[in-house]
Amino acid sequence: MKINKVKTAFKIADVELVPNSTKLSFNYLKDLKDENGEKLPQSVLRENYARVYLIVVDGEIKKIGDSQSEGGIKQTLEIYRDVGIGGRPSIRSFGIWYFLYSTMLKKT
Repeated sequence: MKINKVKTAFKIADVELVPNSTKLSFNYLKDLKDENGEKLPQSVLRENYARVYLIVVDGEIKKIGDSQSEGGIKQTLEIYRDVGIGGRPSIRSFGIWYFLYSTMLKKT
């Protein structure tokens, strides 16, 4: 599905590969706006709301996820930064990290 068909989501970050690393960097937007174009405070990234998130590559939705974990959306996306190198990521989390990592490698 194309992201332009979704009317109730808003962008919070771009993702890029950290040079000479297997880590991904989430570059959170400084000027956050909701789906209606209304300004949002940066604190919304760390607030403990139940949330649904979309991972989009080149305008196409590649993953739909949800979370209720503490730390907000920033904490939710942290597993995709380095695939939980210090822990034991699920196969699903590893797969999404690998997909994003390989997508970023193709773009360099």
